[in-house]
Amino acid sequence: MYKDYFGIDYLRVTVHEDIGFCQSQYVRFFQNYLSSLIDNTHGSQGFRKMRSGLLGFRLKYDPSVKNKYCSFEFPGQACGAVPPDVFSEFLHFLEDHDIRYKITRVDFAIDNVGFNPDDVYDAIMENKIRSLTTRETLRIDYSPLQKQETGEKVGTKTVYFGSRQSERFLRVYDKRGYTRFEVEFKGKRSDLVGREVLLSSVSSWHTRILENVNDFIEFFTEWWRDFVSGVGRAFNKVYSAGEKVLQQKVDWLVNSVSRTFAEVVQLTNGKILDEMLREGVKKTARDERLLYYFGKQVA
Repeated sequence: MYKDYFGIDYLRVTVHEDIGFCQSQYVRFFQNYLSSLIDNTHGSQGFRKMRSGLLGFRLKYDPSVKNKYCSFEFPGQACGAVPPDVFSEFLHFLEDHDIRYKITRVDFAIDNVGFNPDDVYDAIMENKIRSLTTRETLRIDYSPLQKQETGEKVGTKTVYFGSRQSERFLRVYDKRGYTRFEVEFKGKRSDLVGREVLLSSVSSWHTRILENVNDFIEFFTEWWRDFVSGVGRAFNKVYSAGEKVLQQKVDWLVNSVSRTFAEVVQLTNGKILDEMLREGVKKTARDERLLYYFGKQVA
């Protein structure tokens, strides 16, 4: 399993608090690594105002809507300057204080992998993969005269797989003199995967990253088996609103009443099931939207 370097290569977190709160948390967690923030003379897309730190960090605030929230944006170099456990501490602080937040994009990178862009390109072309992403999104950029950053070789390649508008996107390139494997998560997927990885112990990040990569794509090659080294899939699913509400109800039933329910079913020889169904149907009007959602989905 390759992990000479692995970690966050881009992170964007929306925090639903005002600039005073967000500025104080920046000072608490990140100022020692990215310096004091300075006011910019302009805002950014969706925000009227912005403050910036070193290495491209941006704290965007005063959105062009009535809701108050800020966006913490860490590009690659800023991510590299902050110790991984600090990101984890930041998110745990938000969790512990019931602060609403959402990870809207997170990229992970793994360096010095035991394959190159050509290997990835050839495997996809030969359909030696498992992925819901269509092969038509495969693209390769080749610069035959560009020097690699180490200066030892000439010629760089980057392979892209997936759409930049989708929730998952893959990049594999060698412009730094070694092969870097990057996977980008956006939308609902970024919040799901980002929380799972970043809220766990840093020692488990590599495995959790690979599990979510395996959800996205698997190569049927020897070099991929060496890369993942027995790591399985996360089997993470992004739920729709209706599915999430239903899952919450199922969880409540299992966790809160399953023991009593099992006892009553046994004592009544199962007769209670019909009675509960009849009474329950009478009360489903309160959840018409949920029933409509699943009825529409099935139709």
